[in-house]
Amino acid sequence: MQQFFDRTLLTLICCTVTLLLASAQTCPESSLINRQVRASETDAEIPFELARHQVWINTDCDAKGLLLIHLPGTFDNPSRTTLFPALAANSGYHVIGLKYPNDLSAQTACRESSDADCYEDFRREIVEGMDLHLDIEVDRANSIENRIQQLLQYLAAAFPAEGWGQFLENENILWDKLLISGHSQGGGHAAFMAKDRVLQRVIMFASPNDYDAVNEAAAAWTSAPHLTPDSCYYAFGNLFDDIVDFREEYLQWNALGMGTFGDTVNVQEVPSPYLYSRMLYTHEQKSGLAVNHSLMITDEQVTLDEDGVPIYKAVWEYLLGLNSVVNGIAEVASGSKFRVYPNPCSDFTLVEFDSPDVHPNDIRIVNLNGHVFKVTVEKIGSSLTIDCSQLTPGVYYLQTRQNGHYQSVQRLVVVR
Repeated sequence: MQQFFDRTLLTLICCTVTLLLASAQTCPESSLINRQVRASETDAEIPFELARHQVWINTDCDAKGLLLIHLPGTFDNPSRTTLFPALAANSGYHVIGLKYPNDLSAQTACRESSDADCYEDFRREIVEGMDLHLDIEVDRANSIENRIQQLLQYLAAAFPAEGWGQFLENENILWDKLLISGHSQGGGHAAFMAKDRVLQRVIMFASPNDYDAVNEAAAAWTSAPHLTPDSCYYAFGNLFDDIVDFREEYLQWNALGMGTFGDTVNVQEVPSPYLYSRMLYTHEQKSGLAVNHSLMITDEQVTLDEDGVPIYKAVWEYLLGLNSVVNGIAEVASGSKFRVYPNPCSDFTLVEFDSPDVHPNDIRIVNLNGHVFKVTVEKIGSSLTIDCSQLTPGVYYLQTRQNGHYQSVQRLVVVR
């Protein structure tokens, strides 16, 4: 293996590669732009709706080259959640609050169902527009995926200098540049979308709520393999949630693999960075219908301090990956450590692990669109060799598995 002697040490975890450099910056809030765009303006196949997409950008910020998509909960619309998106936009993110079909909750449709795939079918129809669930009718045009794509094309054409086109390639969404957050039903969609796509980060508020009451367990899809590594999932719930049983939510967080990075942390008792946990909660309580379910994110329920600042601002910054250099180091330390060389590769590349207990099935290659490629992987001691000649030139993700979940990721460039 003499050809591998010139090696580069690469031990990066997905969602820290770019976010390690992210920090909360002070941009003049007077430069924040908020636009409202009807989905029907972006695609003639989408019917007229009163509620609109919300779009935020602060053109005086140093753009991070990342897009935050926020998905509201059942019966909600993006105009009711502006504080969190504005914080992200004032920190250099492009931000979209997406209007999508959300007039039936996943719990109502599937909680008592004997169909183990009910939750997955429900979410996939709304996300992708496939005809899978009897209780909803969402075609491709009205799907979350198409609405994001059409809105980005609209914004790229209408405001070319703002950089919305960087999140598309040949009109396809570049998912690895997206953070997807959501409240309630929206948070469940965010987590589900990360199942088949490599996302920068998933942020779930009071979600997911996919509990199978028949089998008294988290929905089957939550424990299935997902392309976005476990380290990229973050959640913020309420111990006294008046819509969702927090215990059930906790089971779902663990099914997604988030418990690998520590147990739940009460943000009212532990300051940021919250022991680097992915599972945060509050015990704040207020009176009113569904208020405890929403007070972590929805404008009218969020508590403001005496200066008018949301009391969860530090939590939001942590969830977004802002001021997270120390957090990023901790993520690297908690994941699988490995070296990849040569990279770029043309024939073979070697993946060298710190542990000898590795198997060819513990590694997989994924392209930017989330497709898994079958390539020849052979074990040599504590290392694995990958036949790059079986891949067309381009950029891929190399993912490694730990404790049954794919957590670590490294960009792999194939050249000829």
